[in-house]
Amino acid sequence: MDSDLLNAFEEAFPDTGFVFNEDAVVVRTFAGPEVDLLVGNRNEPIVGKSVDDVFESSIAEEIQLQIAATLDRQELQTKEYVIEVETGARSFDARMAPVATNTGEQLVAALFRDVTTRDLYAQRLDESMRILSTMQLLTQDVSRATSVSKLYSSVCQTITDSTPYQFCLDCQLRRRKQAPRPGNRCAPANRRD
Repeated sequence: MDSDLLNAFEEAFPDTGFVFNEDAVVVRTFAGPEVDLLVGNRNEPIVGKSVDDVFESSIAEEIQLQIAATLDRQELQTKEYVIEVETGARSFDARMAPVATNTGEQLVAALFRDVTTRDLYAQRLDESMRILSTMQLLTQDVSRATSVSKLYSSVCQTITDSTPYQFCLDCQLRRRKQAPRPGNRCAPANRRD
């Protein structure tokens, strides 16, 4: 029954799972579709191999530390790993939990979920929130302005303070035919002010 249940979970779950022993050796795998991204394209089985032999060196030590922390604390441990692959960087969220066994052997169940798309959407959302915040500040500047020159100055200050596009001061200096300050990022040279 337990074996059938585990096999059903393996088929139903899209993530990649491992069971490690206390020596950081792979005891069992639940290979999801991202397994090749996570451990490389392998023709040989990984059960019975150490974490050092399975994962790239940049994350193998961190995984061993996470396994040790899981066993020491006897509670869920989470960590995100970034792995460079042919198509670029991929982010994996690793969740590890201790497993109680009847034999007294200390095991760790680990689930690796590819969160690259989630992280990309989070970055886009963060960027959109910064833009929205700047737009709200600009709306306040417009509603409070008592003259065109104060409006211009206030809007330029808000944009300069709130975004990476620090071109307002340079645009203002160009209008006055003064040289922009060195190191300031400006609008493209072909931009008409």
